[in-house]
Amino acid sequence: MSADRPQFYTGISSVEPFANPGLPGGGPAANDVTAAFYLILRTTDLTPDVFICPQGIARYEAFDVQKFSNFPAPHRNSYSYANPYPSAAAVAGKWKFDTSLTPDDPFAADMNYGDNPQGGPTKVSYTSNRLEMRTANSANHWFDGQQVVYADGHVEWQTTPFCGAVIKNRLFRDNIYANVAAVDPVTGRGGTVHGAPQNAGDAVLLPTAFDGPTGAVLTVERLPSMTPPETTNSPSQLLIVGLVVASILGVWAIVRLRKPSQANAA
Repeated sequence: MSADRPQFYTGISSVEPFANPGLPGGGPAANDVTAAFYLILRTTDLTPDVFICPQGIARYEAFDVQKFSNFPAPHRNSYSYANPYPSAAAVAGKWKFDTSLTPDDPFAADMNYGDNPQGGPTKVSYTSNRLEMRTANSANHWFDGQQVVYADGHVEWQTTPFCGAVIKNRLFRDNIYANVAAVDPVTGRGGTVHGAPQNAGDAVLLPTAFDGPTGAVLTVERLPSMTPPETTNSPSQLLIVGLVVASILGVWAIVRLRKPSQANAA
């Protein structure tokens, strides 16, 4: 497994989030994105329901936050978080994840659907039509788009994953659901969904809806239909209220609490 590949939902049953992951009952593994996201619950007054989008497939179940070091199950979380474990090249290129980030840098968003039989974040161009773009959007809102929380605390409804940082000398913004590895500089196609940030402006929000402790725990059949319901799909107020607060409280501390593995560090 590549040293740059992120982990998800490890060390769930550990009461201590920084316990040695190599020991029985140890804490989360290095580069575990969901464990870093879960620290927001451990260190603030937010409650687990804040991490559930009422329009998504996740569901709220009360649990004692302090008894876990990661989300107890994939369905307890509706959102993807900016992977805080960059590649060595990104660190060398002045990648950062702290209070100096700009209003264009994404912090979290409705959950990444990942590449799938219909398409996905790496398979669309920034000029793709609405139907094609839906294959790359979050399933939380019937693929119409996603709420994105940016590092300064503001939230925007985006109908495309090309809504990250502005890329110098390119016509499109960073794709928030894939890194920039092998991205076509003209169309924006390409990248890696399960990968580390590759440069200073690169962000990849994880996990995807298919990630879990034992692999692909969700199937396409269990995810919402690509056809929206007859009712209007309004943005989730929980994401607006909860994750904006989380971004203000957690964006500075989260990476300093869970450092990347030595293989990824500069």
